[in-house]
Amino acid sequence: MAAHSLPMLGFALLLVALGGALNNAAMRHWLARFDEARGLEDQLQRQYRGIIEGAKELRLNRVRREQVEHSGIGTLTKRIASLNGRAFAIFWAVDTISVALIFVFVGAVLALRPYLGIENEAITGFIIVMLFAKGPIEELASALPVLSQAQIAFRRISALTASLAEGGLQIDGPQASFRFRDSLALDGVRYLFPGAARDAGFALDIPHLVIRRGEVTFIVGGNGSGKTTLIKILLGLYQPRSGAVLLDGEPISAAELDGYRQLFSGVFADYHLFDELIVGPGGEARVSAWLRRLGLADAVEFRDGRFSTTDLSTGQRKRLAFIHAVLEDRPILMFDEWAADQDPGFRRLFYRELLPELRKIGKTVIAVSHDDRYFDAADRVVHMAHGRITGIEQSRNGLAGEAMTAREENPA
Repeated sequence: MAAHSLPMLGFALLLVALGGALNNAAMRHWLARFDEARGLEDQLQRQYRGIIEGAKELRLNRVRREQVEHSGIGTLTKRIASLNGRAFAIFWAVDTISVALIFVFVGAVLALRPYLGIENEAITGFIIVMLFAKGPIEELASALPVLSQAQIAFRRISALTASLAEGGLQIDGPQASFRFRDSLALDGVRYLFPGAARDAGFALDIPHLVIRRGEVTFIVGGNGSGKTTLIKILLGLYQPRSGAVLLDGEPISAAELDGYRQLFSGVFADYHLFDELIVGPGGEARVSAWLRRLGLADAVEFRDGRFSTTDLSTGQRKRLAFIHAVLEDRPILMFDEWAADQDPGFRRLFYRELLPELRKIGKTVIAVSHDDRYFDAADRVVHMAHGRITGIEQSRNGLAGEAMTAREENPA
């Protein structure tokens, strides 16, 4: 019986080889189409983002609006649908051929039985096995498109992760804890944006900079001078190409970055405003007090750990972000052009009242500013140009000099 089954084993191996070769060839084709479609989906998302963020410009320009609709979104959606359709067509064609091969195999065995001298019991057993195997094989085959798309997504995520300075957000694992006792410093720091040549493009080059605990430091300079890049290196969001970030004289390693970042809170120029705010016991009263002080009490309420709305004007949203930063109660606060979107009253409040109060309770403040009339509100002013520090100015008055305040209230 075993000898009589050898021809059938040969048929089965031939079937497996044919099916495997067919699926392997087809998979290359549908993977290529799925991959191209996935790349076009990224472009489509950018088009959607352009519609949302450029709504005002699109309303003012009919030609651009029609171009986005027809040449942008219209073309991309048709191309994506075509690629996905062709990929699935290839898959279903191969799936149909694979099922047909099983029946061809069964028919061939039955047709050649007289010439092969195979016993009926062996033929019956093989046919039953093949027919029962057809269902699971089809189930496995039907998962191939989804698995292919998952493979493409995983490959893109891996490529994105590899392009980042660090692997991603650390959620689990050991959590390092730091205390800020004396100073934060940059020593021989050089930073190039990823992909930029060493002798071309923007480079930040900071031989030495010290931020003292309890001081208010302004970072000032023209657009493109490197202020925001410097801030992000200080906060551990960018890792320098060379040099070190020092906390109380000790360098911060890549493994310690997440713990180091917990020393900071702040408001970036391109900040995201969360509607939730984690506060401890009695925190709601503090939030309400800040809402009143910053002129938001009539627009926003704080209930059950979240703000009732973040759909506010630009200046109001930034004031709400300020409340977030302050109530996180971190030792170092960072504000990137915070006062730029405020009216003169709130701008003066920021420089003449809020910064002195933060300094008084021991907070260290790093602020990017263009408001030269308020530079006396800082302990030190760091001037930047072309990615370098061009000078550090020590304030004679400290915070909020009385003479300057009087001059603002009674301008000549």
